[in-house]
Amino acid sequence: MKNEKAIIVQNLSKAYRIGSEQNFPPTLAGQLIDTLRSPLDNFRRIRGLSNVESQSSDIHWALREVSFEVKKGEVLGIIGKNGSGKSTLLKILSRIMPPTNGEVELYGKTSSLLEIGTGFHPELTGRENIYMNGTLLGMKKREVERQLDEIIDFSGITHYIDTPVKFYSSGMKVRLGFSIAAFLNTDILFVDEVLAVGDLDFQRKCLGQMDNIANSGKTILFVSHDMSAVQHLCKKSILLENGRLISQGNTDEAISRYVASSYSAETTLENHPNRKGTGSIKFKKIEISNSNKEPLPLSCGEEIVIDIWLDNPLSSSKPRVDVRIDSAVGQRLIWLSTSIYGESPLGADRLQFKIERNPLTEGQYYISFHLSNFGEICDWIPQAMRINISAGNPFGNGKSIPPDQSKMAIPFEIKYS
Repeated sequence: MKNEKAIIVQNLSKAYRIGSEQNFPPTLAGQLIDTLRSPLDNFRRIRGLSNVESQSSDIHWALREVSFEVKKGEVLGIIGKNGSGKSTLLKILSRIMPPTNGEVELYGKTSSLLEIGTGFHPELTGRENIYMNGTLLGMKKREVERQLDEIIDFSGITHYIDTPVKFYSSGMKVRLGFSIAAFLNTDILFVDEVLAVGDLDFQRKCLGQMDNIANSGKTILFVSHDMSAVQHLCKKSILLENGRLISQGNTDEAISRYVASSYSAETTLENHPNRKGTGSIKFKKIEISNSNKEPLPLSCGEEIVIDIWLDNPLSSSKPRVDVRIDSAVGQRLIWLSTSIYGESPLGADRLQFKIERNPLTEGQYYISFHLSNFGEICDWIPQAMRINISAGNPFGNGKSIPPDQSKMAIPFEIKYS
């Protein structure tokens, strides 16, 4: 069972022809005359719309020669930047659109939760849409009825289940759509980002239910920008970039590569694309080192020193500086701030944060800097710097915490009696 294939994708490609502006006569009569005068040109233009084999600049490849396999019972994460081809891939696998080239083999019934409201008839009630979706999956009425109460209860919209779906909010549609997809008799479930629309409690329910689905032997393909959710659900992931598959395998490795691809080594404080603030006071220079002033990489358990120089602080200013360290998937791990240590002196232009024992375990992390003055946001640089932490020797015994177990090495004691 575990080695059986649920999905086989071979050399999958999808091309779109980008529309170009055409000049038409301003009147209907002029357009008819133009068509009659140029039948051959029009025939060639229409035939060319389906010809994607050329390397013409008006052809956009949303997917290009993507190949991978998914075993039954696996939860596969699909990650990548906007426009990388994630949603296009799921639409092809869901048979919403055909591929340009390549082959897809699916073994079992499939259900999709892609765009909000996909598969719903707006004039039918929520209850009627549950039956309709079951019918589309080849289920009999009594089979749907066995799951009906569970679906309605999980969705949390019992009061509105007999109301036409056209009156549902986007969150209600997501709740009902996920409940149908999760509880009806499917073998493969495609989920694309729409869980972000639901509230926090429902998202947690969905993640728990997807765990249950996977443990029951069903297969899930999960697209999300929430790296924490991908890390929680998926042992394996694929990374798409500009329509090509550039990484597949361990989820942590795929996420690290994805985050690294979003960060340019040439990025500096001056040209950082996400820098915000009035600029009345700015970060001038930032250095991160250990106690011996040795630069990155740092080790778990050793001292971290963060030296910060400010540009143009006024004699009347009392700059507040916050430093935040996040994991590679965006989880906030450490927050340092002058606001909880004591007010900075007037006109201060240099300060130093010191962490005596670095608690971060082996891995990749991002540091953000925030500067304000009497409530005014002067300079804010999210994910300004990337740092790598090595395993080190945090407990002084040569042992370290595996990074897949914890992101923090906290000193502890054990007493036996």
